[in-house]
Amino acid sequence: MVILTSEAQSQILNKWKAARIVMTVKPSIPHPFINRLSEHLEKFSHSFAKWAGSAAGFIVALVSMLIWLLIGELYQFSNKWENALTIYIGVLTFLMIFLMQRSQIKELGALHLKLNELIVATKGADNSLIRVEQMTEKEISEVHQNHLDIVDVL
Repeated sequence: MVILTSEAQSQILNKWKAARIVMTVKPSIPHPFINRLSEHLEKFSHSFAKWAGSAAGFIVALVSMLIWLLIGELYQFSNKWENALTIYIGVLTFLMIFLMQRSQIKELGALHLKLNELIVATKGADNSLIRVEQMTEKEISEVHQNHLDIVDVL
């Protein structure tokens, strides 16, 4: 575990401010079509995740299930109706998982960057926590226990 002195922290912080480092994420595939597609998918997944978690998304899901029940009544809940329902739910779930996962990964990455910035800017902070995502579960448990011990002492 590396803990920087307050002087070293302030030097790093001053270098960051002087250099005005801007963190950017560059796409791994340089093809223009893929880049545009990725940007559109990012916007769509963010908007869809917001909508799906809203009351409107719930109401649409509820109404669609009621429509399926009515259609099932018309077809007397036949095997064809059951198969169609299973396929519909399977495809919808499959797509929802990927869209929500993409949105959450982006939001979690932004949250990590913000927290890392706060750790770097705070004097006396434990700078080893900046790389906590790369630690094993055992190492995270040890760090957590260390912080609990510190709280108990205070």
